[in-house]
Amino acid sequence: MFEYILVQKKAPETCFYNIGKINQELKKYDNAIKNYNNAVNIKKDFIEAHNEIGFCLLEKENYKESLLKFKRIIKLYPSSKIAYYNVGALFLRRGEISKAINYFNKAIDLDQSFIDANFAKGSCLLLKGNYEEGWKFYKWRSEGKFLSEKYNENFYTERLVDLKN
Repeated sequence: MFEYILVQKKAPETCFYNIGKINQELKKYDNAIKNYNNAVNIKKDFIEAHNEIGFCLLEKENYKESLLKFKRIIKLYPSSKIAYYNVGALFLRRGEISKAINYFNKAIDLDQSFIDANFAKGSCLLLKGNYEEGWKFYKWRSEGKFLSEKYNENFYTERLVDLKN
């Protein structure tokens, strides 16, 4: 598969990014970070690669570095709904629900139709016991919309279970 990516006539930063994605899917986060960093070294403003580095650090439970990466992205790209969302996901994973809600709100302010942020905010509100408000954010599900491919339903369900135990 790697050979297929490399023979594509794409920019080299895209090739490194794609190899990083494969490693990330295989949960080889150190290799993924290495390839994302190669992509960023070629194209400094490659926001997707910066975000994935932060996400890999989050998956490795390196919360401090992940948070620093996401906050740097926010500073450079204040209109990045994904960066705000990722900070919210980090705080949710750490059980800091109020902080998570604040960041999900910022992502939603940037894009009212950002399904993942609305769903995550709803999950946080439910965890806080605010059931009426929390269920409102599930309206996306009842309207036939789905989560993005990056996160499946289990991502949130697992976090909810982890926080309750």
